[in-house]
Parts: sequence; structure tokens; C-alpha cells
Amino acid sequence: MMRTLFTTVILATTFILITNTQIQARTQQVTWQTQNLPQLVNDNSITEINFQSVPFLETEHLTIQNRTQPLILNFNDNRALFTIDATDANLTVNDGIFWGGTHFDSRPWILSKGKLTINNSTFETNPQTPVIFKGTQLNINHTTFENNITWNNQRGGALNIESGEVQIRDSQFLNNWSSRGGAINIQGDTTFFIYNSTFRHNHSHTGTEFDQAGRGGAIYIERTTTSGSIINSTFEFNSSERTQPSVTPDTAHLLGNVFRQNFENPHLRWVS
Repeated sequence: MMRTLFTTVILATTFILITNTQIQARTQQVTWQTQNLPQLVNDNSITEINFQSVPFLETEHLTIQNRTQPLILNFNDNRALFTIDATDANLTVNDGIFWGGTHFDSRPWILSKGKLTINNSTFETNPQTPVIFKGTQLNINHTTFENNITWNNQRGGALNIESGEVQIRDSQFLNNWSSRGGAINIQGDTTFFIYNSTFRHNHSHTGTEFDQAGRGGAIYIERTTTSGSIINSTFEFNSSERTQPSVTPDTAHLLGNVFRQNFENPHLRWVS
């Protein structure tokens, strides 16, 4: 049942560059019912929204599009119960908790076709891939993906990346399950860089439709047009239900990584 909640938006003092002229936005405070979020996130005069002192933020699906200015959403460790469809938007998410709870449908928490940055957030116990990225630039920093378990042949227990330049730093992928890539599925024309991150107890299970199901306990890479580097990261106790060779140096640059007690089937998989 949808609850009507009240929260506060604080518009931070920001500078917007228009035709080489700096215009200082006014600082103001706005109170609104959560059903007004769709209008607020698409208002170009609002460049930052702070959610304050709300145990649950619950509303309909949000579509962010046609923005000419970047939008920053600061969740301040409040728990979100809505999804964000960021279509061609420059979106930054800070300090969010995206938890499955009653959110048992097929939608991701975030579907981005633009630029997306996620900082200091948690995606936990979700019954669908929480982040699907189809845009140009994805940055994930100090974020945890834990206990996200997908079925029905979904790709990537934590992330499904279909395009763009991707950087993942100082993040954790723990106990995520999917039919392709227990934690991450990468496909399309994608360049990726993964640094100082941990992949532990992720699992790729066999599905009912895909020939490639059950491969890539931690990361599954689908295309030869995908290239990247994995540096100073840890892979341990990951497993997959099909035996495939690991990522090799000619398909991904591996440097300073630790591989420990992964199940007999490899934790990383490259597919041409």
C-alpha cells in the first residue's frame, strides 16, 4: 500500500555555467508530498535534492529526462522504495540505501541511458538486477552490492552493463546471484576499469533459456568488443555452474589481483 510521506528538499547553492556566464542559483527550502518528485527531478532549476529524516521514501517510478543540468540526489542514508529511470540524464546518487523489501517486481532500481555516478550507497536484498546501464559513462565508488539474487535468466546479480566507459572503485560485491555473471554482466562496446574492489561468494546459476547461463561466478564478459582492466581486486569463494576458461591477459588486463578458493568453475569468463 502506498503511503503518503512528507520530506524536505534543500536546494544547495550551486553555479550553473551558461554561455560562459556564471549564474548563482537561489538557495531555498521546499516541502512536498513524495508524489511531486517526478516534477522536481525534471525541473532544471533544481540541481540538487537532499532527502532528510525519512525512514522510507516510497513513490511511483521516476523518469528523469530532458535535463540540461546535472542532478544530484543525496539520500543521506534514507532507504528508498522507488525506482529511477534516468533517460539521457547526468545523474549522481549519494548515500542511498536501495533495499528489496516490498519492491518485488522486474524493474531495476536505476536504469540509466546517460551518465551515472553512484557514491557511498548500498544495494541489498533485491530480487532483480538493481542497476542496468545503457549509457555513456558509469562511475561507482565506495558502494556495496549484497544479497541481490535474480532468477528468470536476468543478467548480472548486481550490475548489467550494456555500453559505455565504466569505472568501479573501492566497492564490494557480496553474495549476488544471476544466470550470467553472479555480480556483473558486461556486454556491448564497453570499456571497463575495476580497481581495489572485492568479489566474494557470488554465484552464476543455470537458467532456462540462455546457452551461456551458469557462467561467470563473479564477472561475465559477453563480447570481444569489450575491453578493460581489473587491478588490485580480490576474488574469493565465487562459483559458477558451468566450466569455462578464465579471463586471459589478451582479453582483460589483470594486475595485482588476489584469487582465493573460488569454486572449480572459474569466477571470470570471457566469451567471443
